[in-house]
Amino acid sequence: MAEPRLMLPHFAASQRARVMGIESLSDESVLRFYEKIRQQLAANLASGNRRFLGQATKQRAHQLHEEIERRRLRCNPTEWR
Repeated sequence: MAEPRLMLPHFAASQRARVMGIESLSDESVLRFYEKIRQQLAANLASGNRRFLGQATKQRAHQLHEEIERRRLRCNPTEWR
């Protein structure tokens, strides 16, 4: 009897092929992603919910901000309280 084979769903294999680094994004996309994090943080702080945005979000914001600086783009800084 043949051993069962692990079958990956079609979307899983195709999603892995689509992973791209921040450096491959357009300037507009980098700025838009960074601004979305800033908006989420502002909404979070306004609602009093400080747990929603965790360490992973802070790291992503930091990576985006580094890319923005590398490209010499302008943005408003994120103020983590």
